[in-house]
Amino acid sequence: MSMSIQTATAADLRSIATVALGTYLDNEMHRRCLALPPPSTDVKLSEWERYEEHLAYQEYNMSRWFKPCALVLKAIDEATGGVVGYCVWSGMLGCYKSPGDGEAFRHEVPLPERADTEFIASYNEKVTAVYREVLRGRRNVAFILAIGVLASHRRQGIARKLVRAGLEKGDAAGQAAYVESTDLAVGLYEQLGFVAVTEVESTEGYKQTILLREAPLKQDD
Repeated sequence: MSMSIQTATAADLRSIATVALGTYLDNEMHRRCLALPPPSTDVKLSEWERYEEHLAYQEYNMSRWFKPCALVLKAIDEATGGVVGYCVWSGMLGCYKSPGDGEAFRHEVPLPERADTEFIASYNEKVTAVYREVLRGRRNVAFILAIGVLASHRRQGIARKLVRAGLEKGDAAGQAAYVESTDLAVGLYEQLGFVAVTEVESTEGYKQTILLREAPLKQDD
């Protein structure tokens, strides 16, 4: 498959949110964020209702990330022109936009009415606390906020290329990289030079591994 990595804009919001939906649909943490009933209960939502709730939440998340201080990368299937993967970096030096360019990033989507704002605030507080504990005041660090690849395009090295594209920019700026990963992706990050530093239970039953990657030392000319 011919595939390219490009910088995304707010015009890609819906396409990226749809890719994210395939990654997070029926994910326990997202179900709780949306206060959705567990599939095993007597309270049922149609597949369409559940899909729409999750898609709305993904669009809300993505709209917050399309800002001048973030770098959003997309993987494009050259045969179809469609978005098949994405990776969101925050704190990346060199990706700040001028005021004019920044206009394209001001795309806000409201939080879905069903969302459990108290649970979301609690989760964000725990994640922020872990971030501060691990980095201990370090500033020159870029971190991966989210990454996803369509199920039909997985195991083709797309996630690796998305992460590597971000790392190349960070390395050029002498930045370390930080990521919170599920067990499924830890191996990928370790292959790219990340080292696991701790494990945290962000929410009840939702564990993540925290990994850091130091920027390579620059060779003297």
